Amino acid sequence: MIMTKAGPEDAAEVFALYRSRVGEKNMAPWSDDYPAPENVSGDIESNSLYVLKIDGVIASVCTLGEWEDDEFDKSSFDKSVKKWGELARVGTLREYERRGLSAKLVRFALDDARARGFGGVRLFVNDVAAAAIAHYAKLGVNYCGKTAAYGYSFLCGEFVFGEITVRQATPDELVAVTDILAKLYNEHDYDELLEENRRNLADDTQVILLAADGEKIVGVVHAAIRREYVEGRFDEAPIGYIEGIFVESAYRRRGVARRLAAESESWAKARGCNAMASDCELNNADSLRFHLGVGYSEAGRNIHFIKGLGGR
Repeated sequence: MIMTKAGPEDAAEVFALYRSRVGEKNMAPWSDDYPAPENVSGDIESNSLYVLKIDGVIASVCTLGEWEDDEFDKSSFDKSVKKWGELARVGTLREYERRGLSAKLVRFALDDARARGFGGVRLFVNDVAAAAIAHYAKLGVNYCGKTAAYGYSFLCGEFVFGEITVRQATPDELVAVTDILAKLYNEHDYDELLEENRRNLADDTQVILLAADGEKIVGVVHAAIRREYVEGRFDEAPIGYIEGIFVESAYRRRGVARRLAAESESWAKARGCNAMASDCELNNADSLRFHLGVGYSEAGRNIHFIKGLGGR
């Protein structure tokens, strides 16, 4: 299973998926005229079309972008949100339904929206589409009103994101940094980790970035600039490297790790790096999915060996 942004090569398959769901009762008000090929191509061009693929087949799609449709009354939405994204054109091939694929893809798109700086995401659901209404409710939407457009009645739904800040850790935060990194490196001796972090915080080729919800630290990334060989890279140019990344479980699937990774990449780029690398254990499927989902590609796999030689 792969979740990613759609490219031009996916346009025909996405449009065919939309066409396969036209005319179904108690569903989105899709017709022979909508969604149209122009909607698909426009979503791809604006980098707003998300797809979930299984064995190369596009099984589920959605769009999440920044646009305005004057047909809809938006007065019921949270007035504190400055930048809205809009979720639309969510669909799954009939043979892949009831597997939770649409929920996975919508969560992926919501995480990306948060990382892209949206303060919230709104959607309009046909008020007779009971399954869709329940689907978004399980994902945590707040239904905040009703509106009418294009001859249909819609429920207005919103996902409002809390304010997560990301900042560079300072030497004064040594204990706080070590406390959260100890949750990632839980097999390390705490005092040794403390001294390692003390050195890292004083090293201008290393950075530790913290994600915070108010005063509470909820995530961390440790990145560095490497000049030695890195798997998949064969020149001598400096390269940024994610040494470790961790987010508290209650804040996962909210785009925090994605934002931490993006901020570490910006830090490395500002210091002359034109690429970023990382690694994970062979059996860490969650980390592998995360890296692939934020744009990394697999460069290789290694198994390390050791042999004692006797003596002291």
